[in-house]
Amino acid sequence: MDSTPRICFVGDTRGVRERTEQVVARAGDLRCHTIIQVGDFGIWPEMRHSRPCTDGFEVEVAAMCERAGVDLLVFVDGNHDWHPWLAVQLPKYEARTQTKDPASVPVEETGRVRWVPRGTVLGVAGLRILFCGGAPSFDPELRVPRLSWWPEEEIASAEVARACASGAATGGVDVLVTDALGAARLRRQPDRGPDGRRRRRHPRRYADHQPGRVSKG
Repeated sequence: MDSTPRICFVGDTRGVRERTEQVVARAGDLRCHTIIQVGDFGIWPEMRHSRPCTDGFEVEVAAMCERAGVDLLVFVDGNHDWHPWLAVQLPKYEARTQTKDPASVPVEETGRVRWVPRGTVLGVAGLRILFCGGAPSFDPELRVPRLSWWPEEEIASAEVARACASGAATGGVDVLVTDALGAARLRRQPDRGPDGRRRRRHPRRYADHQPGRVSKG
């Protein structure tokens, strides 16, 4: 039996239960123990009354993963996620666990579904993966500020700097996970890391409008 670690990359789920369950079940069938969701996961605020399929979505996704044998689903924030709510979860988790700058933040009680803050590098299946969510919406004039659109969706200069510093500190990265045009803000890293090793010049990038993929580590 092939025991090579596998990752399933998934695009927009947007709080749609049926579609997400199909993807999670497929990941389980392919023996992918980790799912990386690349933006527009489905964290929404009070407008859940008009999108009832998103109410408690993160909790149900954790149950889907458990049924399918998927250990972990991590996601970056897309332009259609509730950024202020996610931002509050970070200091809450830091205070509860007495940790500083955690690599990921659980959004439900089991810890199986986790948000990865912008500019974080995680080691997954033998790969160094840089996560940097955020992207500008194309239709903000059609949305309601602070209900279906948030200015925090765009990547700030400080977040770009943090992402580049994180990548440099790990000697470069193999994969960049970002929401739709988020990667455009990331400057190219130097060719060599602190140890003098040559870096991958163009890391593989998974953006939220690509179809789901499975990667072997």
